[in-house]
Amino acid sequence: DFNASPEWFSDIIRNDPFWQQFRVLAPQGGDTAHGTNPDVQGDFALTSGGEWQGHALGDSKFGTFERYADRVTRVAGRMVRLAKAQAAFHSDRGLFLDLARAAAQADP
Repeated sequence: DFNASPEWFSDIIRNDPFWQQFRVLAPQGGDTAHGTNPDVQGDFALTSGGEWQGHALGDSKFGTFERYADRVTRVAGRMVRLAKAQAAFHSDRGLFLDLARAAAQADP
């Protein structure tokens, strides 16, 4: 995961003896990185022998990934709020009730 285009990476390693032993292999079939990355082809392989090939799978718009990331973020937020609420319960029952009410209103 170089977060750079395969072409750019090839250009910067072109004259380096160590890196010359590798061949840059970009998967066929579409984007390999989310559009917020520096390059949407930022995931590629370096090979040093044999016949390798790759194919990008899945939605090039990363909709499935974005839905998964949203869910992970939402669950993590709930866990943080729960941990805070539990800590508050042990130190101050009244504060716990206030936090529980606020959490219920913030996340239906």
